[in-house]
Amino acid sequence: MNTGSVAVSIIVPIYNVEQYVDRCLESLTNQTCSCNYEIVVVNDGTKDNSMEIVNRYAAEFDFIKIINQENAGLSAARNTGIANASGEYIAFVDSDDYVSPDYIKLLYGSAAEHNSDVVCCNYRNIVNENGGGVGNFPRHSCGVYSGERILKEVLQDITVRSYVWNKLYRRSIFEGNGIRFPLGVNFEDLAVMPQVFYYAEKVSFIPQALYNYVHREGSITGSISKKDIRNYLMAFSTLRRFMEDKEIYDKYRFTYSVLSKKIGITIFGMLIRCWWRDPKTAYVMKNYSRSNRFLKIYSGKEYHCVAPSELEIRII
Repeated sequence: MNTGSVAVSIIVPIYNVEQYVDRCLESLTNQTCSCNYEIVVVNDGTKDNSMEIVNRYAAEFDFIKIINQENAGLSAARNTGIANASGEYIAFVDSDDYVSPDYIKLLYGSAAEHNSDVVCCNYRNIVNENGGGVGNFPRHSCGVYSGERILKEVLQDITVRSYVWNKLYRRSIFEGNGIRFPLGVNFEDLAVMPQVFYYAEKVSFIPQALYNYVHREGSITGSISKKDIRNYLMAFSTLRRFMEDKEIYDKYRFTYSVLSKKIGITIFGMLIRCWWRDPKTAYVMKNYSRSNRFLKIYSGKEYHCVAPSELEIRII
């Protein structure tokens, strides 16, 4: 890699992923790009042998930066990565996922060509150990768009999803506007991505599927609990408060209301999975009713702040 300023910082949180981190780092250290990039590994107090693998890579590649912290969760690890990144652009790669060899080259190339604040790529859902999977669908049209348009589309949650990991961001979007991931909250992307697009001027979309999202047992989305449901609702309420603060709620009121319906359906699916795991502890309809009441409060024209902890969701 050439010497000089860092173009892209890839932030990789590490926590108990010794089975996957080798594949992740192998993909990140074998990029075809000619620009300078760094890999910011955040050791979130992992308890397994993940860091032994990371240290082996760090000894070979001097562009790997390691930050150690006590376990504080994915959001805190991502925030630590942002604070320690030096690239003009940043990206987030989960340590159990992996990327295409052209991942940085094509994302950064689009950012440089169009002076984009955010670049989005397509991705593959990896469903088995042999790398078998399917691409995301539906896909957004390629091109360059205003952040305002993409903000509306991420709220629609169809062709633009609130995933943080298939995108490249100008670092100043986070640093200049104080955007950070809410601590201790799963599904934090839902609260953060609309903020990013609110501040972005240009967003470009490229057609290549550059990110491989691995579905594995034990991941956040693979193991659902009452805390996860509360966190999902908390992210939704954080989004409403942001929209009120920026005085844009009335502009996107219908879209936000539709999003609340989709979230209600998703929560019902979460509860069914809990019931399938243990029928005696799910209380599906009672919890679904409580969650819907919360969603109605936050998607109504007049609302008041209610903590998700007040829902008394009963899942053991």
